[in-house]
Amino acid sequence: MKAQWENKIMSSMLQFVDHEILVVGEAFSNYSSNFYKTSSLYNGYYTYSSPFKQLVGDTSVPNANILTGVYVNGAWTEMGQGSTRGVNYYKGQVYSNADLSSEAISGNFAVKDYNVYITNKTEPDLLFHTKYSINPKISQNPTGLPPEAETYPAIFLKNAGGQNDALGFGGLEDTVTSVRAVVLSDSAFSLDAACNILKNTARKRLPIVETTPFNAMGALDLNTNGGNLYNYSEIATGNGPIIWDVRVSKLSPGSSSLEGIQADIFSAFVDFELHSFGIGN
Repeated sequence: MKAQWENKIMSSMLQFVDHEILVVGEAFSNYSSNFYKTSSLYNGYYTYSSPFKQLVGDTSVPNANILTGVYVNGAWTEMGQGSTRGVNYYKGQVYSNADLSSEAISGNFAVKDYNVYITNKTEPDLLFHTKYSINPKISQNPTGLPPEAETYPAIFLKNAGGQNDALGFGGLEDTVTSVRAVVLSDSAFSLDAACNILKNTARKRLPIVETTPFNAMGALDLNTNGGNLYNYSEIATGNGPIIWDVRVSKLSPGSSSLEGIQADIFSAFVDFELHSFGIGN
């Protein structure tokens, strides 16, 4: 299936929200940590995970340490050199075509304060039926996070539908897309800050991102893409919809309507209304 306009909107929205939170909120911390073997083979590669996810991979984020390689037994190895075959920032993993489990693997990187995901789960599933582990605040974890683990604070984006409204004769349409962000935080302060950043995106234009330097595994391999890093500001140039309106609905911890949710999770819904005004149809 060829990617359609709403597919491009959702993938671009993921990168846009991630960039806004990281840059406006300076929502990351720089760490140094070991990587640990977490699975034998993934698409033919050995997988080594950090104790954190997600890592910052956007070079346009000021002062963030971007992981472009690892130290193997103290020797610097850039991604694509030796046996290393890529870094997956969203999963906090590096890939190798050789078993390095007997080697000491470490790196310097920035960890996001908020992970950002696209999901098709319902709001009750996100709030009540999924167990989350908070991103560790220190780097001295004995093992890496498993590939399937989801950690919070996090922002889950889902397509909430929409419609086409006629703009005039001749088939000119305004494609309206509704996107809901479910924000899960570990403090009221952090939740208010994240919601404020998202609310202030109203009346901004969402740039469409057509291509990224990541491969089919979601990993960056400097050896195969000409050494190009991921820079959101350089690739987010496509003409996209306007974020027409943003509405925030906060959920109160401990209320009867949220019975069953962890007491230390602070949550909110942020609803975006996007108008394409004749583009992308």
